[in-house]
Amino acid sequence: MKQLDTVISNIVGDGRLLTVQPGGNHGDTLIYKGFNKYISGTDIDTIPLNQGTPRRDSPYKFPSLNLRRNAKTLLLNVKYLKKAFRDNISAVYMHGGAGFSDFWEAGIDCYTTIARYFDCPIIIGPSTCQFNTTNPTHIFNNVDNETHFFCREKYSYKNIENAAAECNHVSVYLEDDTALFLDKKDLPVNEFDDRYTLLGMRTDKSSASPIIKEDIKKPIKVRDVSLAEESVAGLVNEVAKASYVYTDRLHVMILASILEKPVTGFDVTYYKNRGVYEYSLSNSPNVDFQYLR
Repeated sequence: MKQLDTVISNIVGDGRLLTVQPGGNHGDTLIYKGFNKYISGTDIDTIPLNQGTPRRDSPYKFPSLNLRRNAKTLLLNVKYLKKAFRDNISAVYMHGGAGFSDFWEAGIDCYTTIARYFDCPIIIGPSTCQFNTTNPTHIFNNVDNETHFFCREKYSYKNIENAAAECNHVSVYLEDDTALFLDKKDLPVNEFDDRYTLLGMRTDKSSASPIIKEDIKKPIKVRDVSLAEESVAGLVNEVAKASYVYTDRLHVMILASILEKPVTGFDVTYYKNRGVYEYSLSNSPNVDFQYLR
């Protein structure tokens, strides 16, 4: 986390850091927990915004419903904070994830909303960014704030670096997904066992519907645990009780690696999973990866 630590320390100094989470499922909660672990080990004064219960993602046929509602809530909260704290914010940190993309858009909404109400630097946590219809250069050109954009894999880094090439107010970095700042002891593990093989596959539009060609050891549990569990503790313990995990959920793969559970990760419809695997997990002895062919 060397680059992230350096940037935050240099920008915030003795000031205050407003932290914003764009929303997400329980996998995204691991992103927030990892960052909070890091920041708690510093002397930086933080003000968390929207740190309550994560939203529950909408079904596939309503992919943007809750994201848009979350963005509207954020806008109202930012208005309140701007009035309450005025200029007593040194920087705003927006948690990373996959929201800064055409797929979900919540990260883009949060970034532009923050820029509208604050004139301080904005730090975007380690993210994956994928665009088919949106030109990210236009997003940056419409924001005046000094921006420090962290990518969690090299595909997004190249895309954002190219998009920001002529934007002098935007700096681009590579950093591990902040969920990887966590250790097993940081997680609410109540049971650690080898009860079943977990097929924790996505049930949304990002899934590439991978086919598992090898024999799977029984008993088998099929469950999109990032969404189906009622809490992040539920997610953690579903993985902790697995003897083996197959998943195309990035943070289920990351969680299995932290818990030292053998896991096979799969590609999704774009480079998010393979990028994080290549940058952060390829040397993990318990993590295998299957590329989309």
